[in-house]
Amino acid sequence: MRVSSIKIRLEIPLPVDKPDGNGVYYSTECWENLVEKHLECLPIVCTGEKETMLLGQTTGATVTPESIIIDGFIYHGGTNESVDIVTDEEGRVIVNKMIIQTVGFSK
Repeated sequence: MRVSSIKIRLEIPLPVDKPDGNGVYYSTECWENLVEKHLECLPIVCTGEKETMLLGQTTGATVTPESIIIDGFIYHGGTNESVDIVTDEEGRVIVNKMIIQTVGFSK
């Protein structure tokens, strides 16, 4: 199933007094001074070894002492599934049963 404008909510843990994945430390004051408004309308990307792919956009955020909660949407994506299908009288292929195997995003 392929759809557009998939609403998402991401919770990103805030590393306080411990290094992040790059070995960088962030102070408590850094997170206290983070302005939530600056997290609106940011691109959501997937960065690979050779390219960065634009997946979607943020629509807002909330900062808590433990995490940044990002709201946004992904432009395109959906599910990969195994299905049972039938053809109706008008020749349309109809899925009448499915098992979702993966969820993903696409260009």
